[in-house]
Amino acid sequence: MSSHSAILGGSNASRLLNCPASYAEQMKSPISDVESVYAAEGTALHEAVAELYTQRRSVKGKTYGNFVIDDSLDAVLLKAIGTLEGLKESYGGGFRTIAVEKTLALPGVNGAFGSVDLILASKTHVLVVDWKFGSGVPVHALYTNDDHEAYLNPQLAFYTAAARAGHARAFKGKTIVTAIIQPRLDPPMSWAETDDDELDAFLAAFQHAFIEALGKKAHRERGEWCRFATCKSTCPLWTGPVFDLALIDPTKAALAAPSDYGAFLARALDMATLSECWAEEVRRQAHALHGLQLHRPRGAAEASRARIQRRRSHRPPRQNRLVRHVEQRHD
Repeated sequence: MSSHSAILGGSNASRLLNCPASYAEQMKSPISDVESVYAAEGTALHEAVAELYTQRRSVKGKTYGNFVIDDSLDAVLLKAIGTLEGLKESYGGGFRTIAVEKTLALPGVNGAFGSVDLILASKTHVLVVDWKFGSGVPVHALYTNDDHEAYLNPQLAFYTAAARAGHARAFKGKTIVTAIIQPRLDPPMSWAETDDDELDAFLAAFQHAFIEALGKKAHRERGEWCRFATCKSTCPLWTGPVFDLALIDPTKAALAAPSDYGAFLARALDMATLSECWAEEVRRQAHALHGLQLHRPRGAAEASRARIQRRRSHRPPRQNRLVRHVEQRHD
C-alpha cells in the first residue's frame, strides 16, 4: 500500500475542502504509479534525510532509488537538518523522536491517510515536520483567505491532525508546532503554532467536505488547488474554456474597438493558460494509461512541418499583417 492516499491524502486536502466535486471527478482518472523524475528525487531525499537524522551519520555517496547523494544533494540534506535543529533550539531543545516517515490515518474519514515525515516531542512542545525538496513554488505554513484571515495550510493541518490522533499521549497538554522545511528555497522554512481547537475545526471541515463529495451536487470550484490535479482532464470548469477556444475568431476581434479587443486578448490569454495546463495533464494521463508517448508517425510529422515551411516562405506571416492592421486602426 502506498504511504499516501491518492485521493484523500494531505496533498489533496486543500482541493477537497475547496472543491468537494473533485473527489468524484478524480475517481474517473487512472491512478498512475509512474513517478516523474522530480517526485522520484523527492522520494529518494525523504529516505535519505530520514536516515541522516535518525542515524546521525553521513549519507554522502549512498544511493536511494536512482539517485546518488553527491556533493550538491548532500548540501541540501545538511541544510534541511540544520534548519530543523534551529527550530528545535528556538523552542527550548530537549526533543525526542516520536515517529519518522510514519503512515497515519486521519480520524473520521475512511480511506484518508498520509505519511507524516517527522514527529518530535519535548516536555512542553510537539513538532510536526514536513520535508519538501523541490525548488519551485514555496509552500507556506500559513495562508490568508479573502477576508485577510490567516489559516493553517490544509496539508499541514491534515498531517498534524493525523499525528495527534496516532500519538495522543505525546500531544497532550503541549504547544503544537508544525513546519515545512524547504532547504532549496530561501527562507528554507515556514512554521506556525496551532492548537486542538484549530485541528478539530479542520477535521470537521474535512469530514463535511467528504460527505458533500459523496453527493450528486457537490460544490465545484477552480483554483490554485487544481495545480497537480489529474481531474483537470475531465472537469467541466477546465474542459469548458478549452473547448470554447474553437469559438474564438481573432481576425474579427482585431477589428473591434481597442477596449473590446483588449478584453478579448485578456480572456484569450486566460483560456490559453488553462488550455496549456489541461493539455499537459491529458498527455500525462494518456502516457500513464497506455505506457506510450502519443505522437504522429515521424514521416507524417516531417511532411507536415515541410508543408508549413513552404507556405510561410511564400507569404508574410499572418500574425504580423494582423498586428499592423490593428496598430493602424487603433492609432
